[in-house]
Amino acid sequence: MAEIATKLSLPRFRRTNKSLVLDLGEGVSLTLMQIPAGEFLMGAPESEPESRDNERPVHRVEFKESFLLGRYPVTQAQ
Repeated sequence: MAEIATKLSLPRFRRTNKSLVLDLGEGVSLTLMQIPAGEFLMGAPESEPESRDNERPVHRVEFKESFLLGRYPVTQAQ
């Protein structure tokens, strides 16, 4: 993940397990989690109670590469 920070030109960071904490300056940081490549089923079957039409059909979603996702909602300071 260090190479990701280099590509983004963010020189100040520390890495913990599967997360990357970026120092944005002035006491503000941004925690990103690594989401691994893989696949999962998304959606709800028609037999599921309280499911909605916009949750269908059940379909396979695949991530061919891992990616970083913010661990917490983004704040105005960030």
